[in-house]
Amino acid sequence: MYGNLKRGEDTEQMGVIDWANWNLQRFPELKMLYHVPNGGKRNPAEAARFKAMGVKAGVPDLCLPVPMNGYAGLYIEMKYSNNKTDGSAERMDQEPKGIRLQSDGMLWRHRSNSRTGSVLAGQQNNSDRSNE
Repeated sequence: MYGNLKRGEDTEQMGVIDWANWNLQRFPELKMLYHVPNGGKRNPAEAARFKAMGVKAGVPDLCLPVPMNGYAGLYIEMKYSNNKTDGSAERMDQEPKGIRLQSDGMLWRHRSNSRTGSVLAGQQNNSDRSNE
């Protein structure tokens, strides 16, 4: 589906963006969905440039800055297969940011591609503020 790319978090996220693009008629607010380039492997010079531009570790992968159902917006941290937010150093960066996002009125979720579309669509009537 995505050329020769190995299936992983990147292709799962591409699938979410494809889903969002296919559902723009039904949910026009999805046109505001964007990716935050906060991770990935970079050479040292590029990593330094991104850091100087304000990239922060632990920021969720996707953002939908649309107020809805009592939330100021939606942030989604994508995970693939065994790449889960657990007790790892990555989680230690992500957890405080997610808690802060929630305290600021955002909806924050960890998701695999199989469930992200339902979170995006469910934001229309989701009143649960807990992190699943």
